[in-house]
Amino acid sequence: MDGEEAKPIILHAFPDKIPEFNEFYILKLVNVSGGSPGPGGQLAGTNLQVTVMIPFNDDPFGVFIL
Repeated sequence: MDGEEAKPIILHAFPDKIPEFNEFYILKLVNVSGGSPGPGGQLAGTNLQVTVMIPFNDDPFGVFIL
């Protein structure tokens, strides 16, 4: 919509039952389409990437059972 400066991006991480440590991904915006012509239809000059962390899961340190 005209005048929008921000839009959420939703990422879903699905479990796979494989023990994993923290994982880091870089999400970078590189192109825009469908925007209005001119400055309103362009990406900003800054803040175009963010680091996403998926925390460790499925007991990556092991499970001790007696």
